[in-house]
Amino acid sequence: FFYQISKEAPLGNLKEYVLGKRCRIGDIVTFLSQVASALHYLHVNHIVHGDLSAEHVNVIAPDKVST
Repeated sequence: FFYQISKEAPLGNLKEYVLGKRCRIGDIVTFLSQVASALHYLHVNHIVHGDLSAEHVNVIAPDKVST
């Protein structure tokens, strides 16, 4: 299976969001936790994400990301 998430996100991608200094260290920890949880879910279901990088993680709310 191949899924592609739109490059459009209300707050941009994770790299742009973090480098734009619009978040605190606690926000970064929250984002990393969400990405790790999503990656764990994929691996448990035998799905390999072929190109996980900050550019492919969308910030959909100030405290929530979508991979």
